[in-house]
Amino acid sequence: MLSVRVLMEQHRQNPACASCHKIMDPLGFSLENFDGIGQWRTKEPGGAVDASGQLADGSQVDGPAALRKAILAHPDQFVDTMTEKLLTYALAVDSSITICRWCATSCTMRRRITTAFIAGNGNREERGV
Repeated sequence: MLSVRVLMEQHRQNPACASCHKIMDPLGFSLENFDGIGQWRTKEPGGAVDASGQLADGSQVDGPAALRKAILAHPDQFVDTMTEKLLTYALAVDSSITICRWCATSCTMRRRITTAFIAGNGNREERGV
């Protein structure tokens, strides 16, 4: 049985897939110590878990702590992207669609959510979480 890393390396051999996977895979690799149900593991088929990778901005990651540090280096980008993805999921509409009414609503909601989060309303420490 091949590891996820090996399977992804094989998948990236296809040029049509490589352009996206070179960005996505390091994020997933950094979380590879978690198995399919969220339990921590140090071994996988073929040997030890390799949670290392290089993000698109050049940051090196080698597990969840390094991924968190890399994300926190770009808080505005993270919040904006997370807000966009949550709205896309919640409204079941791709936010890249350029339908005028949807675009205006989406942009307004994104702006409000992002502003509230950055202002501190999304800060876990302030909520005592």
